[in-house]
Amino acid sequence: MKLRHFIQKQTSQDEQGIALVISLLMGMLLITAATGLVVRQLTARKLGASESYQQMAETAASNGFNRIIAAINNSDESNYRGFLLTEDNQPSDNAADNWRWEKPWQSTYVKGDFCAERVGLPPIADRDGGGIETTQDGSTQSSANNQWPRSSAGYVLNTASLRSDGLGDVQSTFRLRSYTKDFSSGRGTGTFEVEGIVWRTGIDNVEDKTLARARLTRSLQLESSIARPQDWGVLAARFFNDEGSTTVNGPGRFIWFVGSPNTDRCDDNFNTVSAKDDASLDIVWPVLLDSDTPYIPAHTIYNRDGTEDEINYNGQDYIRVWSFDDTEGGLDCGDSTSIVCTRPGALGEETIPTLHTLEQSAITDQQEASSGDDGMEYKTIKFNKNGKKFWIGNCKASENSETNCISSDIDSNSWDWDGPYRWWNRIKGSDVSQWRYKPNDPNTKQIGTCNRDNARWCKPDEDNIWDWTDVVSNEQPAETADNGARNTIKIDSDDICTQKGNSDVCHLYVEHINLTNTDVYIKNDTRAIVLHLNLGKDVNRREDLKTVYGYKLGNGSKICGVNSLSGATPSCNLNPSQLVITAEHDTEITHCDTTVDNDDLQFEGNSLPAAWISMNNGRVRPTNVTSRGVIWASSICNTGDTTITSEDDNDTPYAGVAKTYWNISDYAGIGRRTVRGIRGSGFDIFKRW
Repeated sequence: MKLRHFIQKQTSQDEQGIALVISLLMGMLLITAATGLVVRQLTARKLGASESYQQMAETAASNGFNRIIAAINNSDESNYRGFLLTEDNQPSDNAADNWRWEKPWQSTYVKGDFCAERVGLPPIADRDGGGIETTQDGSTQSSANNQWPRSSAGYVLNTASLRSDGLGDVQSTFRLRSYTKDFSSGRGTGTFEVEGIVWRTGIDNVEDKTLARARLTRSLQLESSIARPQDWGVLAARFFNDEGSTTVNGPGRFIWFVGSPNTDRCDDNFNTVSAKDDASLDIVWPVLLDSDTPYIPAHTIYNRDGTEDEINYNGQDYIRVWSFDDTEGGLDCGDSTSIVCTRPGALGEETIPTLHTLEQSAITDQQEASSGDDGMEYKTIKFNKNGKKFWIGNCKASENSETNCISSDIDSNSWDWDGPYRWWNRIKGSDVSQWRYKPNDPNTKQIGTCNRDNARWCKPDEDNIWDWTDVVSNEQPAETADNGARNTIKIDSDDICTQKGNSDVCHLYVEHINLTNTDVYIKNDTRAIVLHLNLGKDVNRREDLKTVYGYKLGNGSKICGVNSLSGATPSCNLNPSQLVITAEHDTEITHCDTTVDNDDLQFEGNSLPAAWISMNNGRVRPTNVTSRGVIWASSICNTGDTTITSEDDNDTPYAGVAKTYWNISDYAGIGRRTVRGIRGSGFDIFKRW
């Protein structure tokens, strides 16, 4: 019995020792596991904080880029800095002052719109809060707002701390590290490298306060365009001489092409050139003519489908060459004289073309004049309620004109109305007429001509301003029956470019114009007409015009586009984009000598009611002109008071219409240009370190 008790007691003590070992091992395992969890948590927290700072840095870089591009793409004229996109911007290794963008007024920027750079750079407070600023005159001054992007430390995005961890404030900054571009002919790409930095403030015992950095690389498409109608060139020239005054009526500028980026020219606004609605507006915009600046386009920009007016001679097609002359003797057209002649370009045999209408009363051996059904001009004038706008009416009734077109019956549907006009269109009173039966003599008709200087004052019911003339038996006014009759030429779409009647353009080559008393109406509503004031390829000028040819439209003449040829005097459609006058010359004319060159375009008064004049090497000589459209020429030599209207009566700018019709690209127009960066299809690249 005693022996069994001893064995049981010894076994119980062994079990207690094993349990103690197991308990110690379990405790050790628990401590190790807990320690691992703590270490893991500490590591995860550290990695999370680092990742968080990196994300902040990337956000700062992206935010900084947005701020930079917003400043550059600002469309406000007084804050425009898009010209910077055409210049690389990289500092040297040892001096931040070598940034290309820092002093744009110096020779580092000599691009086309050099006057735009005078706005300077935007002030942005940098991290250091102070520094030395170099001004345009070369002096230095202390500045709490260093000019962007001078600071190498970066620009604070937000002064408030991004995190409160008891170790100091956390802020983010950005800076532009570099900008490179590939820009030419108005297009290209630009690549920005913007650095975002997260750093700690409020502590002094830490050498490196930077918590994270990230570099964003982003590419943009660069586009140069004329963004607004008021920046398009209504007038454009290299040389300009104004012996009178020139007024732009509507949106647009006078683009002055210069040979050097002299900023003194930015304030030279030609006292004779003004905007009608705001005489104080500086509408002259100097543009440096260099290889990257669009100049007056060549005639090829008006090509469309390229259809040229041709004539078939002996089974072969030749370019047809036109001449117009209503002065004494007219033109020798083979066996006859005429105010218009054409010929196959390479052969020179003159003929009178078959046209819709050719009424040349001034040439005695040709057809007699016929206006309406009895040779009389049935015209009238009407005003709006306040009397500030007026329209000129031309009878369109081919039969019974005296019944259908009574001058006092302005509500009749038989009138074609030309207008509206206002006083500044300077329509002469002598250009306005109406008719009536002579008082107390119902068998005699009279034509009344307004005797006021401006048609604005030609009220039809005020008898004292009308000079009345009896109409003789040949139905012409007595005073003008022998020597004052007008010539009329009507050219239908079917008369020209007959080889391709469905074309969208018709190019006519003209070797001579000298008109003083002729109206030329060209139907151009279905396809544009381009008049080339020169000869086609491999075509020589006719012998009798080799030294005496010219291009002149007197005040009593007119060339205009019309939608319809009906009526004695069709209404001009006033659509300049579809009546282009252009010329190509080997030598550019850059002066206004008093001697008129044969190739100069001379026109007076309202002889071109609406035209798009584009002569990149030529010279234009307007005299007291009232017209709609544009005048682009190497030299513009104005005499008298000239007004160019740049929009229609619905306030639609002609430049926009022409840009669409002729498919003029954004980077090919003439005007004050805007360069913008546009997000492309490239990927953003972030680099961390």
